[in-house]
Amino acid sequence: MQLAIRHKLSITAIAIWLVLFAANVLAANISDIRAWNAPDHTRIVFDISSPVEYELIPLKNPDKIVVDIKNGKFTGTLPKKSALGKLVSGIRVGKHSDKIRFVIDLKVEAKQKHFSLRPNELYGDRLVIDIFPHSAKEQPRQKIIKSRDRNRDFLIIVDAGHGGEDPGAIGAKRTYEKKLVLEVSKRLQKALNAEPGIRVDLTRKSDYYIPLRKRTKIAIEKRADLFISIHADAARNRSANGISVFALSDSGETSERARVLANKENSSDVFAGENLADLDDVSVLRTIVDLTQDGTILRSLDLGEMVRRKLSRVGKLHGHAVEQAGFVVLKTAGIPSILVEIGFISNPREEQKLLSGSYQKKIVKGIKDAVVQYARKYPWGQDSWRTASN
Repeated sequence: MQLAIRHKLSITAIAIWLVLFAANVLAANISDIRAWNAPDHTRIVFDISSPVEYELIPLKNPDKIVVDIKNGKFTGTLPKKSALGKLVSGIRVGKHSDKIRFVIDLKVEAKQKHFSLRPNELYGDRLVIDIFPHSAKEQPRQKIIKSRDRNRDFLIIVDAGHGGEDPGAIGAKRTYEKKLVLEVSKRLQKALNAEPGIRVDLTRKSDYYIPLRKRTKIAIEKRADLFISIHADAARNRSANGISVFALSDSGETSERARVLANKENSSDVFAGENLADLDDVSVLRTIVDLTQDGTILRSLDLGEMVRRKLSRVGKLHGHAVEQAGFVVLKTAGIPSILVEIGFISNPREEQKLLSGSYQKKIVKGIKDAVVQYARKYPWGQDSWRTASN
């Protein structure tokens, strides 16, 4: 009899152990929490081992966001307050029933959107929460009017590709494209701002992501005369090297490589979890694209050739001319625009050169000299723009 009872107890103990083991195995592991701070919002990213069932509860007095993740466990470390930006004061974690609970304490009244991201080559599954200040005023839609305005500086928008959740290409020595091109873009801004009559603004000033169409919208709303997007290339063939320049095409790609590269760059929004449907307010700007695109592309090609000639003195060029494809970030409605791939970070030798400050300065000087040459040829830009609120 005692043997039978012990046997039953052993089976029960094993069953309980198996249930606990299975629950632990099935529990989603939250391994890290990252924060990206853009000028208009803060993004909180939870790195998780598998898709999760979660509930997001905004609360007031004081303002906070509660995130309950069912059957989860947290093995990472909470981000430091200094990394959370101007909207979030802190993040706390604890257990609540069968859920792990994160509390995001807010400094101001805020609104949020949340979504999940699938794994990619750099990250696994992710839960993303974007936090926006509730008091942010929506900008009025802009009506675009072509006019000449000669009493201002020649304005260039320099766009550092990728950023935030989108690292871009990753080099042989783990160089992130997003960091490299931001450094080069800042150098280019400083060099061009030193030129009389020229002013440069950046689309992003630190490590956060901006949707592609929002980058073009920045150029349009600021009435830019030029738009230059800086990138670094990558290829499976690690011997691939050289500098490339691209312009927009509305009639097909000039090569298979241009097509592949445009598709890769155009997928950045998906990679970073952005939704183009959120940017419908730029549709009013697109209505004039067909009226201006032909002349714009010709001037883009002219600028691109100037850049290629100057950069040919710095390093090897990849390809024999300015190539063209349907890059979303170059659809800037009447503003001559180019995309410069400053080299292949997938090539260890070229990656090492690109990390050199002296080499970056040579690239910057080449682009700067080409822009100065272009500004002298077209001193009033592409008819300039002025905006008027409806």
